Amino acid sequence: MPEGTPVAEASSPRPDLSKEVIQYLSKEIETTTNTMMVFRSKMGFAVLVGPFLILGTLVYSAKGLQFSTHFGAWGIIAICVDIFCYLGLAFSTAKIEEDAWRHCDRCRTLISRLHANPTLEIGNQNAWKDPTHVNWMKWSYLLVCTLLIISFLSSVYVISRVRVETLPTVNSK
Repeated sequence: MPEGTPVAEASSPRPDLSKEVIQYLSKEIETTTNTMMVFRSKMGFAVLVGPFLILGTLVYSAKGLQFSTHFGAWGIIAICVDIFCYLGLAFSTAKIEEDAWRHCDRCRTLISRLHANPTLEIGNQNAWKDPTHVNWMKWSYLLVCTLLIISFLSSVYVISRVRVETLPTVNSK
């Protein structure tokens, strides 16, 4: 073979990258899990602490005095909207979390397949990025934020309908 002629390396072994891919996928699972815990904490704070903040505001504004509610039809609608928003938040966040766990399960499946066959070809059947999924995630986060804002506004309306009744004072001479 003349000098300078490229030599085909057909017989050279392909490097085993399965360990690196498994490490990457394990880190992906860890990152997704941590992200879900942070998201769960944020939503838990808003959903679980929110009603107690509203109740605390009512108690503080009354300052031991009697208060009355004059909700009317709009107040009842606002309460129903608030309840609907909280249920919508619970459903939406559950769907977001379910999607994250589905992603982790895909990573776990690929890790299992790579562990069984380190020379597994990683192609489109193993690597995924679904544009529909990405759009769904964007809109679901927007839905959660919108429900929080609507819930906040309806809660403000309900609080605005609460009136503190002043007790008659007795003049002592």
